[in-house]
Amino acid sequence: MKHYFEHYYRKYPQSTIQDYLKYLKQMCHGPNHFFRNEDEPIKRLIAEVENQKKGPSNEDLYEYVGSNYLRINLRPYQKLDLDLEKLNSAFVFSATIQKVSIDIDTALIKLENFLVRIFPEAEVKAEISKYKTDNYPALSHSKIYHQTYKPAYRLIQSKFIDNELRLLQIQNFLKRFPKKELTVIAIDGASSSGKTTLSNELKKREDITLIHVDDFFDESNEEVGINSARIKEEILLNLCPGKPLIYQKYDCTKKEFIEERIQKVKNIVVLEGVYSANPVLRDFLDAFIFFDISKEEQILRLEKRSKKLLPRFLSEWLPRERRYFQKENVYTNADLIV
Repeated sequence: MKHYFEHYYRKYPQSTIQDYLKYLKQMCHGPNHFFRNEDEPIKRLIAEVENQKKGPSNEDLYEYVGSNYLRINLRPYQKLDLDLEKLNSAFVFSATIQKVSIDIDTALIKLENFLVRIFPEAEVKAEISKYKTDNYPALSHSKIYHQTYKPAYRLIQSKFIDNELRLLQIQNFLKRFPKKELTVIAIDGASSSGKTTLSNELKKREDITLIHVDDFFDESNEEVGINSARIKEEILLNLCPGKPLIYQKYDCTKKEFIEERIQKVKNIVVLEGVYSANPVLRDFLDAFIFFDISKEEQILRLEKRSKKLLPRFLSEWLPRERRYFQKENVYTNADLIV
């Protein structure tokens, strides 16, 4: 839970204690709404979209609120011409069939431990005590949060995010970068979280050069599962838009190197794969994206991918990547969570 608070603080440093309590309430209970009639939610959504104020220029399409819920930001959603009826249905479902798996009292203790690092301890304890005494009410964002970030979103269950929306999340993010300059972005994240599948689809939609760092999985580093030095020397120090690039791919099955040639490097270069945002490579990156997945879903996917390799994933590869995520605070420091 701590990494959600840290990422939220990084994105919204002007948040008050009230805003964190609202975030926690949403994390534990999702959208807590009462509808007078079935037409009310869609009418309010349409009205809000039509009358919304101009907000930050670099808004994500969505952002996670814990593992079970996320906020769909209305401004990018509208710009992408996405279906308001579909969003409304997801919101109504999430409000009426809530997914409660986090105890709010336990979560408040963790939030308090986090907040005393940012705000005066007495102020934190007083506001949390009042919140509990008032029986955990639904809260509005603070005045300063409204003035700074102009929030306009709908809270829905994270299960409504499909691969199309995940791709749009990345494409929306790429719009922030100048098209005439070299931009290097890493797509890091847990094994079997969809990085390779979506990166390959992204290449079909966007003019990018895609490099899979699994091609550098030559067992040269016990702590980080790729040969970062070779990526630096063969790739990052030789990137030049419009020019060719030659490097050596490692074939794990045959245990041999194979020459790979890219005829023309694009202005946007994507390094895809777990460990692609590690410290050796970080200084070469303009941004990095993190793909998350629950442990349960990850194991199901890995078993489906290869029952033969699953024991090695469980005993060696997954513990190593989790140590890396924790040590490098990858979730907290990521520029985008998909």
